[in-house]
Amino acid sequence: MYKDRHEERKIKEYLSELIRTNNYVIERQSDGSNLLRPKIMPEETLHFSTAKMYDIPDDNTIIWRYMDYPKFEYLIKNKKLWMSNPDQFSQDKKEGILFEDFKRFINELLDIAYEQLKNSNITNLSGITFTHNKYRDMLQMKMRMQNVYDYCRKRFYISCWTGKDYESDSHWDRYTKDNNAIAIKTTVGNLKTSLKTYGLFTIAKVQYKNPEEKFFELKTEYMKILTGIWALAGYMLTIKRHFFDADKEIRLMTDNIMENRTTWEKLSCMHLLGDQDFDYNRKLEFEHMTIPIDLSILLGDIVLSPNSDMSFRKQVQNLLNENNLSNVPIYESEINK
Repeated sequence: MYKDRHEERKIKEYLSELIRTNNYVIERQSDGSNLLRPKIMPEETLHFSTAKMYDIPDDNTIIWRYMDYPKFEYLIKNKKLWMSNPDQFSQDKKEGILFEDFKRFINELLDIAYEQLKNSNITNLSGITFTHNKYRDMLQMKMRMQNVYDYCRKRFYISCWTGKDYESDSHWDRYTKDNNAIAIKTTVGNLKTSLKTYGLFTIAKVQYKNPEEKFFELKTEYMKILTGIWALAGYMLTIKRHFFDADKEIRLMTDNIMENRTTWEKLSCMHLLGDQDFDYNRKLEFEHMTIPIDLSILLGDIVLSPNSDMSFRKQVQNLLNENNLSNVPIYESEINK
């Protein structure tokens, strides 16, 4: 029953949103039925976030991506960039998890909200029935907020690069498993220009922090981030624990929340306690995204693993030749020279 109600509301909101934004029109058919059809719209555009909460690198920043040959082969043959959701990362099991100072700040906001509700006649909010036992009610509110946050965090998709000017031996060890591996060397600007898609993307440097340290002295800084739980999840995915600072990571991110969703769905990912009719436990739509990409722009240099042999170079060259990328330069690793 709950699921049916959720789907019914989703469909109604979706239809009204399509008509409201003038992307679609209702066309009367000869048999008396109505047909919802799209208008001819201008070409969609690709946007990159300029939000101040992100540390956005310059377009000339050199970036690297290390991968085993099967992943490189997939990229070349399919001309699509693989982007995984945070739960698929194997290096850090706490990707995007809220640090303690963020939790404390959000708990303060929930405490203020609770006191306001206690002095009003409201007994139910976002599906939470208040018992007037502060400990129980606050526990419900914290659990609800965490549920909304987890829903948002899982629906971000990320392609990880490292922002170094030079080749890294440690990255060969961490991100490749055998001798037949390659590294792509390019720039942030090339990565941005190579995307053949539309929507909102973010390219940001990862900041490495001690989870226990306080990020900001002024709470006004938090308010710049808390434009919504969705925005907070995106921000936390550019914050990692200090144990991983050798990665010098730069992340390309997009999401499956603010794109192709109705107004109701978007608003349900904004509020601290969400919407009571929204199913935050619903199954993840997909675990990864693939983005069409222009390889002639993306690929700067191809660097072969320091442990590879001459036969592997020929294998990589043949793959590039077969896909009209013979002009892409291939270099031996500098490590064993």
